[in-house]
Amino acid sequence: MAMLLRRMRAYLRDPYDYATSRIVGEAAFETCLDRAGILGARIAELGGAAPAGPLEHERTRGLILEGLMAGRRMAD
Repeated sequence: MAMLLRRMRAYLRDPYDYATSRIVGEAAFETCLDRAGILGARIAELGGAAPAGPLEHERTRGLILEGLMAGRRMAD
């Protein structure tokens, strides 16, 4: 999870710096965001939470993206 978040932060800082983020475009960023959401849901399930449905998955993706954007604003 930390690796995905680190790469997504790097992509948001500079989308053209492939060497740092290893994300080649917006579609790859969306894939990373999906993976982070799925991983977050699996971690929650291991902690005893009920399996997440599609709406919860979208909510998780939104929260992750919101967190990335808030961190970016704080860094600027």
